[in-house]
Amino acid sequence: MNFLELDIKILRFFNQPFSPALNLIVSVIIFSIYGYILALIYYFYRKGRKRRILHLIASLLIGLAFVNFLKILVNRERPYAMYE
Repeated sequence: MNFLELDIKILRFFNQPFSPALNLIVSVIIFSIYGYILALIYYFYRKGRKRRILHLIASLLIGLAFVNFLKILVNRERPYAMYE
């Protein structure tokens, strides 16, 4: 089995219909991090900890830059793009 076949099997597994409740729960978990980050920024702002806000934003930007660097470095198409 080559990597493309493995990618297709994984793609089919994750895209098969699960229960709608499970899909909703997973979506909420995935996107809840944004609310958590905004709540942290607001909390630090209310407490007057501007330096913590800068550290949080800097770490988010560094993480974003690292992820995008890895995407460029690997330069591989998504499995669904190769499957179609």
